[in-house]
Amino acid sequence: MCLYACLTHVGIEDQHAQGDKNETKEMLSVPPISQLKARMHQIIWHQEVQNVIKVSHEKTVIRRLEKLLAA
Repeated sequence: MCLYACLTHVGIEDQHAQGDKNETKEMLSVPPISQLKARMHQIIWHQEVQNVIKVSHEKTVIRRLEKLLAA
């Protein structure tokens, strides 16, 4: 259940969805779970690479990781 909530949050956040008080509301279209899982993996990968860059003292490692993030 928690995973589904996280994936739904990723889908809503990617669409910049917001609450609206208008009478005419469009239905929120959340992408398929497989796409949401792939997006969550990208987010986690990016965060973890940033964490390694912060603590690493090896210039070659940092450069390689920065190239991976840019790709």
